[in-house]
Amino acid sequence: MKKTLVILAHPDLENSVGSKTIIASLSKLPNISVLNLTALYPDFNIDVASEQTALAEADLIILQYPIYWYNMPPILKQWFDKVFTFGFAFGAGAQLTNKTIISSVTAGAPESSYPEGEMKRIMLPVKATAAFCKINYLNPIASYGIYSSPDQDAKTRANILKIAQTHAYKLESLITNF
Repeated sequence: MKKTLVILAHPDLENSVGSKTIIASLSKLPNISVLNLTALYPDFNIDVASEQTALAEADLIILQYPIYWYNMPPILKQWFDKVFTFGFAFGAGAQLTNKTIISSVTAGAPESSYPEGEMKRIMLPVKATAAFCKINYLNPIASYGIYSSPDQDAKTRANILKIAQTHAYKLESLITNF
């Protein structure tokens, strides 16, 4: 069975409904490893060798993160900058060639807040990185309206949970059929 590596980059996982639900669901599947970058590297001092080893062993790489101001969280950008090096991610001896990557993103705002094609533009850095490194790029799975706060009513929180569970099911299906 193919190995899946989930790179989780959420700056406030404890208060997340979306990413926390998605990760809990995926963690039950076989051959899944989850690396929580925020927990592992609160000082942003990434263990490059460890991250590269995990990537080299994976067949499918899932980037799980919330969209923050039309971008990825800073820890994920730092991870890319440090881990995707010459001789590992690209160039002679590249170890990521023909692996597969997908972004699994949550957005607090409703989909209507993103003009047509906006999410595709937000995903361009990941798509371009994949192309440069000869990694197979899958279109992202995105869910919208997943913003939770303590003052929300039970119905709103239940709806957010349902959106997150549907998102998790899509990823589970992808992994199972990969």
